[in-house]
Amino acid sequence: MTPDEILEGLDDEQRDVAAAISRPVVVVAGAGTGKTTALTSRIAYGSATGELDPKATLALTFTTKAAAQLRDRLGKLDVFGVNARTFHSAAWRQMQYFWPKLTNTAPPKLLNERNELIADAATRVLGLRPDDGLTRQLSTEISWAKATNVSANSYLELSTRAGRQVSGMQPEQVATVMCFYEAVKGKRSLMDFDDILLACAALLYEYPNALAEVQAQYRHLVVDEFQDVSGIQFALLRLWLGERDDICVVGDPAQSIHAYAGANPRLHEDLSMIYPNTLRLELDCNYRSYSQITGLANRIARVSEGRVDALYLNPARGSGGDVSMAQTNSDQEELATCVAWLEERYGAGVPWEDMAVLTRVNAHATQASSALHRAGIPVTRSSQDADIDGGGGGGGSGVRVMTLHTAKGLEFDSVALLGVHDGTLPFALATTPAQIAEENRLLYVGITRARDALHISWVGSQPSQFLN
Repeated sequence: MTPDEILEGLDDEQRDVAAAISRPVVVVAGAGTGKTTALTSRIAYGSATGELDPKATLALTFTTKAAAQLRDRLGKLDVFGVNARTFHSAAWRQMQYFWPKLTNTAPPKLLNERNELIADAATRVLGLRPDDGLTRQLSTEISWAKATNVSANSYLELSTRAGRQVSGMQPEQVATVMCFYEAVKGKRSLMDFDDILLACAALLYEYPNALAEVQAQYRHLVVDEFQDVSGIQFALLRLWLGERDDICVVGDPAQSIHAYAGANPRLHEDLSMIYPNTLRLELDCNYRSYSQITGLANRIARVSEGRVDALYLNPARGSGGDVSMAQTNSDQEELATCVAWLEERYGAGVPWEDMAVLTRVNAHATQASSALHRAGIPVTRSSQDADIDGGGGGGGSGVRVMTLHTAKGLEFDSVALLGVHDGTLPFALATTPAQIAEENRLLYVGITRARDALHISWVGSQPSQFLN
């Protein structure tokens, strides 16, 4: 395709992104503004003009599904050879290639399921018998520590400073479990999912020749969903870049909801400070939702202390859309109200598979699935694909029931948000301004999943503080 053909059909903001080649670019892209279209068009435009070599381009995403979609879209633009991968996949591939060559030993084996080992560590060193919920919390805390480069030995001091909490445990107990867990992995020559990025960064830092080889292979870096980048991922990006500044990142700080995994929504600003000639562009024309929905999203984005500034979404679809809110007196009544709303939407011609029920916590999603089953409504359960080279994600022909975290990146005709009251959203354990702000962004993400209709409900006399 010619450069002009690639730019056809893009709006002015998307066209600016596509034509911004050979300099660092930060794109702040609001929900539903066509960021993937702009990103793939930029790669295609650079390829067509000769300013970008697809085979020397590393495009980084956060799920294997997103990477596959990126390759598919590029193929439709006649662009082939771009290495589109998740951060973990790219780092794991480099580890597998360089480790044997540089150390003359086999790389550690990947520990795919670590919860059993974590639970065993808690039992052995503390005498605890953690249930599944506490084990998951410990696993999440280990992920946060590694994403933010906090070692087990420094966890006690730094976790306290960061306000980290694992229910029912003191920070020193968490640190003890972490130390034992790491020691066992080392003895067994095992590496968990979170170790991949750390080990790759350490390997490249220790062996400059390997780093030079990677930098020679990938001269152009592109990052999707940049608001989800953690400290260690940002460090890897800078290693891969070296002294160059050929990087384009696209993301939305208003949709940064993964602080538990070390994500930092302010890295957009940091990148601009590191590379002074960075071009900052915005995509604010929302093609997904009607004005009632974008209007609510715009208001929600501005009511939390400590929030990250959000773009004002301008709805390309114009006025319209249906937003309903329901105060209920019990969980059972809330679920019954949701079922009735879904049935009404189905009666209006909306397919089950184009509807979603979103909750803050997994337990609430399980309750919602059961209620829908009892009502005879088909249900798909959905799981986030975060593995290295494979990946799930729900399909099927039923209503999608999932948590707000899992829903990011998806869209539906009709969306029901349950449990939008204090204690659930924002969650009871969210106490600091930064934590409250992230809960606000979770609600924002949920609202912006809806194209035509949105149903928000809560239990009790008062809705979430975000709705007051």
